[in-house]
Amino acid sequence: MSTQRPLSPHLTIYRPLIGAFTSILHRAMNAALFAGCGVFAIWLFAAARGGAFFTWYNGLLHSLIGRALLVALTFAACYSAAQWIRHL
Repeated sequence: MSTQRPLSPHLTIYRPLIGAFTSILHRAMNAALFAGCGVFAIWLFAAARGGAFFTWYNGLLHSLIGRALLVALTFAACYSAAQWIRHL
């Protein structure tokens, strides 16, 4: 006679600590910073190439979406720096 037991009873009583959330957020911010390196590399390539491509890409970064992206990357860099300071 088998009883139906839950597979993971600790999941019903376990409450994740703040460290778990900050660890996940830290990984997400590092992924965002990695993508930001690509944005910066394309900007450097456009600056080296010059001409219409640089004008177009610079205009893209100065648009509303581009500015929101740059603000998000700045937040990711500040959060990552704060995490490194916390670990020191």
